[in-house]
Amino acid sequence: MKPDPKSIEHAAADWLARSEAGLTATDEARLQAWLAADVRHAESYRALAGSWSRLDRLRGSGLATRLEEELDDVARAQATRRSRAWPWVSGALAASLVWLVAYFAWWRPAQATSPYAETAATEIGAVRTMALPDGSTLRLNTNSAVEIFFTKTERRVRLARGEVLFQVAKNRRRPFIVSAAGVDVRAVGTEFNVRMHSAAVDVIVREGAVRVDDRTTGATLLAPAAARSGAVPVLGAGQRVTIPVVPLAQPAAVAARPVSLPSVEIERSLAWQNGRLVFDSAPLSAIVAEFNRYNRRQLVIADEQLAARRFGGTFVAADPATFVELLRGTADVAVEEHASEIVLRGRR
Repeated sequence: MKPDPKSIEHAAADWLARSEAGLTATDEARLQAWLAADVRHAESYRALAGSWSRLDRLRGSGLATRLEEELDDVARAQATRRSRAWPWVSGALAASLVWLVAYFAWWRPAQATSPYAETAATEIGAVRTMALPDGSTLRLNTNSAVEIFFTKTERRVRLARGEVLFQVAKNRRRPFIVSAAGVDVRAVGTEFNVRMHSAAVDVIVREGAVRVDDRTTGATLLAPAAARSGAVPVLGAGQRVTIPVVPLAQPAAVAARPVSLPSVEIERSLAWQNGRLVFDSAPLSAIVAEFNRYNRRQLVIADEQLAARRFGGTFVAADPATFVELLRGTADVAVEEHASEIVLRGRR
């Protein structure tokens, strides 16, 4: 029997309260599993999170004060692990947040086109989910930073560094544009991932389609073969494109050709959402580079032949020590541990 909408709303409010109070890595994984279990879970959570993010606009009102007080109660209950207090506090917040969504039902259309500006960033090893006032969500990977600007005509996010998964709420009159190193990724309602490398911008589309254009000229950066019947080329669901960039953050003049990926490869590329790194016969140099994105203690390969050796498997991004022990025990790798780095060498 499927849960009724009211129970889903209360569960979403409960998760939102816990998120505001601070989630452990285990709770974050449980939240992502709950969101993925039913599309109604994600929709309800986004609606509540979007309404909560707009409370700053109502600062000083009775509604804002009451909800903030209840959230403080949640934080204190979470911090002191008072299990008896949690159901009452959670239930009260759930009821308030559900009422808040109804309150915004008439207010949101006018606010949907209001100017909005925000910045967000994550430290090394951290992952953050951010709800936007239009109902879209951003999931920032390790060491990432964004600047968000909404106007009446467009929704724009500048990716300053790192990687972000975007879930875009549909609004055909106000496109959602992600700018990264001179590349504009334009969407209406879709889900896609953008990652900035030192010399390229990588875009993966999980749902829907996006345009990939030159930030300065507006010209497409997709090869003509991507177009259908003379239409503007788009990057569709299940496709990836890597746009090389040159100095001064200007995209290369040559258009890039999209590559179609099997669903398993897309999920492998986005496994970071669950704190995982998944590799299928990847060179050790590539695996080490990924681990180093998530950890301050860096892995260093001091052997070119070892760097080229290939390995596969699923690993915890924040746990390079277990991976190193695996190399030591099964691949005959010598390990030197220092305070700030771990040096890997092939045994002679």
